[in-house]
Amino acid sequence: MSRQASTGGRGSRFMHRVMAVMFWLPVPVLPALLVSGDLGWAWWHVALVVLFSLFLGFASWWDAGDEKQDTERLRAAGRRAVAEILVIELEDVHDGSTEMAVLRLRIAGAEVPPFEAWYRTPGQPEFKVGARFHATVDPADNLVTLVPL
Repeated sequence: MSRQASTGGRGSRFMHRVMAVMFWLPVPVLPALLVSGDLGWAWWHVALVVLFSLFLGFASWWDAGDEKQDTERLRAAGRRAVAEILVIELEDVHDGSTEMAVLRLRIAGAEVPPFEAWYRTPGQPEFKVGARFHATVDPADNLVTLVPL
């Protein structure tokens, strides 16, 4: 079993935290507007928006924590390996952005026993079956990233 690492630097984590705060901004404002009568919504509309905003804010905040934990872990315990693409599946996300590539990889290295992993990333022209890339792996549970650390 393997898991794709969520990696990022301080800038990425900062942006996750900023997005969390932005999601949380309507939480105190909408109920106040509802009580004052300045908002023409039903109470349940406000409740849904508040709950959704809370959920998105916590999800973004936790993503920043996951990025930090995975990045630090791979920097400390990661081993260099080579990832070879076995299968490529392209996913159109239907929002006009870059399509996503789901790569089935065979990963191995001097200190990394061979294993297979799925890796989801924006599509790149260099992604072809048989192509090889540098990977960083924590062999304890095969946490893996293709992103340079």
